[in-house]
Amino acid sequence: MKTLTTIKTPWWIWVTVAFVAAASLYSIWPRFKAERENRAVGLAYELTTIRDGAAADGTPLPAALRELKEQGLTGVVLVEDKVSDLVLRGQASLTNTSAGTLVSAAPHRVPVLRKLLKARFGEDSVGENSPIGTTRLGFIAKVDGATLGAASAGIDSIEATAIRQAGLILIVRHGNSVGVSEATVRSTLQSSAELGATAFLPLGDQVLGNRELLEVTQEALRDNSLNYLSVEFGKIIGDGRMINEIPENTIRFHTAQQVEIDRLSLGGVTERYAKAFRERNIRWLLLRPVTLAEENPLASLKKSIQMIKGAIIHEGGGVKEPRPFAEPLTEQWIFPVIGVLLAPLVAFAFYGFFPKIWWAVGVGLLFAGLGGLCWFSEPRPYVALAGAVALPMVGFIWGLSSRPHPVLGYLLISVCGLVGGLCVSGLLVGLKFMIQADQFSGVKLAHFGPILLVGLFALIVSGKGREVAKSPAQWGTLVGAFVLTAGVAFMLSRTGNDNPAGVSDLELRIRSLLDAILFTRPRTKEFLIGHPALIVGLGFLAWSRSKEKWFTPAAICLTIGAIGQASVVNTLCHLHSPIDLGLIRIGIGHLLGAIIGVGAWLAVSGWYRARGEQV
Repeated sequence: MKTLTTIKTPWWIWVTVAFVAAASLYSIWPRFKAERENRAVGLAYELTTIRDGAAADGTPLPAALRELKEQGLTGVVLVEDKVSDLVLRGQASLTNTSAGTLVSAAPHRVPVLRKLLKARFGEDSVGENSPIGTTRLGFIAKVDGATLGAASAGIDSIEATAIRQAGLILIVRHGNSVGVSEATVRSTLQSSAELGATAFLPLGDQVLGNRELLEVTQEALRDNSLNYLSVEFGKIIGDGRMINEIPENTIRFHTAQQVEIDRLSLGGVTERYAKAFRERNIRWLLLRPVTLAEENPLASLKKSIQMIKGAIIHEGGGVKEPRPFAEPLTEQWIFPVIGVLLAPLVAFAFYGFFPKIWWAVGVGLLFAGLGGLCWFSEPRPYVALAGAVALPMVGFIWGLSSRPHPVLGYLLISVCGLVGGLCVSGLLVGLKFMIQADQFSGVKLAHFGPILLVGLFALIVSGKGREVAKSPAQWGTLVGAFVLTAGVAFMLSRTGNDNPAGVSDLELRIRSLLDAILFTRPRTKEFLIGHPALIVGLGFLAWSRSKEKWFTPAAICLTIGAIGQASVVNTLCHLHSPIDLGLIRIGIGHLLGAIIGVGAWLAVSGWYRARGEQV
């Protein structure tokens, strides 16, 4: 029998893998504690939703707020008014005069309105207060009525007081508009804070002050003790700069549009919000009415709160005022330690493809130098990417070369994949990663690099690389390559921190079923594809010890099996997701994958034996 190319794996490789795992877990521990110590989740409705529900029921707004608070509501979102909004609601009127525009408004709106107009148009543009009848105050603004109508009037002080008196947190929304100045930004946020607001949520598609005045917005938020709420999937211009500059004041925020809620069942609505907390560390949830056609809308709002509150508590959270995450206090020295420890593993992976010992030693020394620079933050993503690709390859190089017993092979290859993900999480620890102000940019390369490299290494080990390269293309090969390319492209579209591909209804149902049965749903690529293929491949690999012909199906299955290990790495690359949930998900995926894989191998091996194949 022709002897396949082999590479001996020295014992110290496994010791190094163990040390990388230990150092990575040590680095991750402060992040784990920061996540576990901050489990408070806020539930909020927009005031317009509550006001409409209360009006339909004939319940006074203050009473409705108190009733919702008793059910678990934590906060209320209050949107700023424009001057034109006040006119439409009868709270203000604009009259042209020879001196300018006479602004007549309800007394409780005048103080904030005058302050914001002065900030917007200048101190000299607004005159002093003057009484107009018994229920109105007025002043002259040296601005035309149309321009005044588009200006911000701030929030309603009576509504803000009612929210605070009900024991609810006031969240304000302010938008960006033409003519916003530094004085406007500061006055807007200061006025809202004086009325009791403790959190700011952008209104529209831009952050207040975008783009030249974002630093002013950040300063004003700090000066007025306002938290910044970053909308998940919101694509708000300026949001990235905000969370990058003030991570200590940032809380992640999730909501769904009404049209999305209308398409979901009651269970689906609850699941959506519960998953946002559990799987992505969201701490503010803006709820929507589960139905607009309701005879008792206030009761419907209460029911929604009860359902989602129950789901949050079931997932280990607490419904109360949320707070920003604390910075994980990982000791800085651990980062270069992880980087240096990765050097021999990267060198070994390099040696698998270029078996020249001094070349590998040179690569190891160069990488050790780069790893040592992980004292600084800039090299860490590059070192993490190298580790994410090299660790799975260490496992497959050992497996394809030594052709181990399938049980031992499954365990050690899986350990290498897990440690590949741990080194990414261990090197990229920080508050900015937890709130997605920063992300691991090598997610896709870390996901597909090992798959392609395992296939290439299998060709090298088989000694058929040149033969394959020189052989003419056949239709079967071309069709297979096209199918494989399409599959990889689809996986690429589904991989990353924000993937663009939609999920089918069938897949959503399967996911919901798995979530209902298991503690957490494992990733399909792992338990249904990668891990079973790995076990079948290891079975063929064991057979190849006596007959070389089994190496080809082994190589194909192991290449597919690399999908599972790359997916394990990918799970731990989502640094805004809870680390403990990721590890549990990986463990469940390995267990289910092993069960399915053993069943698949029994079926495959039984089929070959039934045909009289000699193994």
